[in-house]
Formats: sequence, C-alpha cells, structure tokens
Amino acid sequence: MQSLSLLRKCLAVGIILFFITTAVVPTTASEKSASRGHWLYVGGNGPGNYTKIQDAIDHASAGDTVFVYHDASPYNENIVLGTTLTLLGENRTTTQISGGGSPTVAITAPHTVISDFTITTPTNSTKDQVDGIHGVNCSDITIKNSTISGFYYGLSLEKSSGAILEGNTISFCHSCILIVQSSKIIIHNNTINGTEAIQIVGGYGTIIDHNNISAVYGITMFLSLSFDCSSNHFTRCLGAVDCQTTPYGKIRYNIFQDCENGILLATTVGMWIVSNTFLNTTHEPEFIDSFFCHWRNNYWNHPRLFPKIILGTMALPLGFYYALAIPWINIDWHPAQTPYDTP
Repeated sequence: MQSLSLLRKCLAVGIILFFITTAVVPTTASEKSASRGHWLYVGGNGPGNYTKIQDAIDHASAGDTVFVYHDASPYNENIVLGTTLTLLGENRTTTQISGGGSPTVAITAPHTVISDFTITTPTNSTKDQVDGIHGVNCSDITIKNSTISGFYYGLSLEKSSGAILEGNTISFCHSCILIVQSSKIIIHNNTINGTEAIQIVGGYGTIIDHNNISAVYGITMFLSLSFDCSSNHFTRCLGAVDCQTTPYGKIRYNIFQDCENGILLATTVGMWIVSNTFLNTTHEPEFIDSFFCHWRNNYWNHPRLFPKIILGTMALPLGFYYALAIPWINIDWHPAQTPYDTP
C-alpha cells in the first residue's frame, strides 16, 4: 500500500511539473522576442549617449529603439529614418525637433514608429518651404502621441500602406494630413486645426475615426475607394466632408457642429450616410451626379416628423461635350428625432 501511495504521489508531481514546464516555455520565448534590439540614447548624461538624433539613427540596426531625452531640446536637425526603428521621445511636450530643411522628418523604412515628440518649424523659417513628417514607400508605420505644428504640410504619406496616425495634435498647418496614393491608412483620435485638416488622394480602405477637427476644410477626398469616416467631431468648418469620385464610402456617426457646409458628394456611387448629427449647420448637404447613395437615420438640426429631402443635381447628357444639370433628390426616410451622443 505504501509503495502504491508513493507511486501516485510521484505521478502527481510529474504531471504538475509537466504543466509548469509547458507554461513557462512560451513565456520565456515571448520575452526573448520582445527584448530583441538595442536601445540607443540621445541627450541625457549617460555614458555613450549621442548628442544628435541622426547620429544615433545612423548607428542603429533594424529593430532598435532610439530614446531621445528632452534636456537638450530643441534638436535643430533634419532626420532621415531609412532603417526600421522606434524613435521615442522622453516627453511629448518638451522633446522637440526643429529642423531647418524639408521635411524635418523623412521616413522610407517599413514598420517605423515615432512617438512622443513635438515637431515644429525653426525660428524665422518660411512655412511653405518646410514639411513636418513625410513618408514615402513605407508600409505599416506608426506616428502617435506627437504634436506637429507650423508647417505647410504637417504629416504626409505617399505610396504607402497600413500606416497608423493616432493621438496626435496637428495645428497651424495649411494641409495638416495629406495622404497620396496610399491604402489602408488609419487616422484615429487626433486633434486637427488648420486650413485643410485631411486630404486623401487615391488609395482605398482609409479609416478616419474619432478625430476632433476644426478647420476651414475638414476632410477632402478624391479618387478614394471604400473609405470609412466615422465618429468624428467637426466644429466650425466651412466645408466639413467633400467627397469627389469616392465610390462605396461610409460617412457615419459623425457630429457636424456650427459648420457652414456639412457634406458634399460629387460624381460618386454607393455611398452610405448614416446616423450623423447636424447641429447648427448653415447649408444642407448636397450631391452632384451621385448614384445609389443611401441616407439613413441622420439628425437634421431639429426633430423631424417627416422624411428629409436632400437636394442635388444630375447631369443629362446632350451630345458628346454638353450636359444639362437637372434637379434630383435623395431621401432620408427615417430621420433621427434626437442628436446622437458625442462619439
């Protein structure tokens, strides 16, 4: 009996050790994976710290992190990120980069991350000569938790895909965010103030959500396919959302407050305009030569008992070169009776 009891105890201990071993191995492997790459430091008082950000970048390898202390700010230099790195500032407000050329930060490497910086124009610079951050042919980059101010183009991407632009404040720029021939870009939870907040030219699958936008022109889109503009708050815009040749896009759950023009659709098809709130907008939404657009459950400045008619025009061809614009209507059959909550 004693030998049988001892055998059971040994078997139980063996089973327990087996599960502990199998549980520990994946954790150890993931910790090794997470710890790959070296950290290089700019500023501060540590031994071997760099004085210039670009020097640290030039000596870094793919997967490394360059950490920038704020004590030597502003860093008066232009930066080129040609290797996959994480560029991390010590403090979003006080870690400043102020380059004298254009762009201040150039990105050409995929999977690059920039976080927690203030990027501004240098003293006595000419705004139309300087870009803030410019990425070209780079995929899956992330720019987050940063302040970009005073540029002609604040943040621009060209021929790129999969970028995440999140938690930034972009202000005092002519064109705050410019996306050209780029796809699957996520513009999330930013605060944007400028002449033109967001411009999208070409590409597909862009997501613009949960942004606070106060600009002369909010979002302007041209030749963009299947975008999703949702849960944004537009305030005091001359034109909030202007869509031209943007088939199968969605405009939903947005708040348009104190805007002169809320939505303009031109030469597009299959758009969904759903559950938006219009508060104190001066002019009604308008469409031009746009087919099969669906307006549903929007709140139109005040409660409505009857369907909301949206006025527009359609082109009637008159020969090869001429067309006659004739009045047309879309209808929101079931308008919302109360404003939607702030997204």
